[in-house]
Amino acid sequence: MDWRRIDLNLLKVLAVMLEEQSVARCAERLFVSPSAVSHALAKLRQMFSDPLFVRTGGGMLPTARAQSLERSLSLLKAVLDVELEAGRVSAP
Repeated sequence: MDWRRIDLNLLKVLAVMLEEQSVARCAERLFVSPSAVSHALAKLRQMFSDPLFVRTGGGMLPTARAQSLERSLSLLKAVLDVELEAGRVSAP
């Protein structure tokens, strides 16, 4: 898959869903509708060929694939945080 064709906003939805495990709470945090989160999840499921979350009485539990992606997203976020902070320090 060509990374240039990926909507990186979807990764933000995935990251928040992994934290919240609730479509409604995810939508609230991202200031979007639950429907928008559901549509993003559908795209993510297709992108990763995995359901990513399983609905239970207690919320949306991440699949093994989603848990694996959580580790990668954490690393990506850490790298971006370092780069953004370096930009703030060196800016005139």
